[in-house]
Amino acid sequence: MIKRQRYFRAGLLPLFLCFSLSASAPQAATLGDMTGEGLVTVEDAVKILKCSVGLEAPTDEQRLIGDVFPARPGYTGRTLGEYPLNVQDAIWILKFSVGLISLEELGVQDTFLAISPTVVDLGPRDQQQFVAVPFNFTGPVEWSLASSGSSQIGVIGVNGLYIAPDTVARDFSVSVYARVGGMEKIAAVFLYQKPPPSPTPPPPPPA
Repeated sequence: MIKRQRYFRAGLLPLFLCFSLSASAPQAATLGDMTGEGLVTVEDAVKILKCSVGLEAPTDEQRLIGDVFPARPGYTGRTLGEYPLNVQDAIWILKFSVGLISLEELGVQDTFLAISPTVVDLGPRDQQQFVAVPFNFTGPVEWSLASSGSSQIGVIGVNGLYIAPDTVARDFSVSVYARVGGMEKIAAVFLYQKPPPSPTPPPPPPA
């Protein structure tokens, strides 16, 4: 586990950074492989259908792994997990399982990195769990934060858990970076000042 904070100037803007390196590498995922067996089959389509109707709750990783439609997210660069798992994802896997679309069309062999969530709004002391899923490769995940908006940018742990600073003097954003090997994905945290609690009303006058 490595943690460090750095401060330097890029031009005239101060840039504040925080790093955290994971102690273990996440397992390489395969797009569409909801069951984790290393193959994309009808069982994966059934699992997506169950998730889409609320019979099962997908993990954060499965929300990314099962998001196969539209095709080849690793190649086109679209955001994985942007929408809930749905029937279209299941149909796409069913077509693949019966040979109507190829490995290349589904994107099973594509190598890329995904992060979830990609955008989140938080206030002081709020927490957010981020996940990074490497597809068809693996390695330790290095999490880091960067912002030019404040020196108090919060911290991120080796497991991707982000904790906002105790106080937010003004609204600003923090970039969350996930790096595995030579690949990188970025998420955005928008930190807002929360309104102070309403004052306690005075007690009623005695009868």
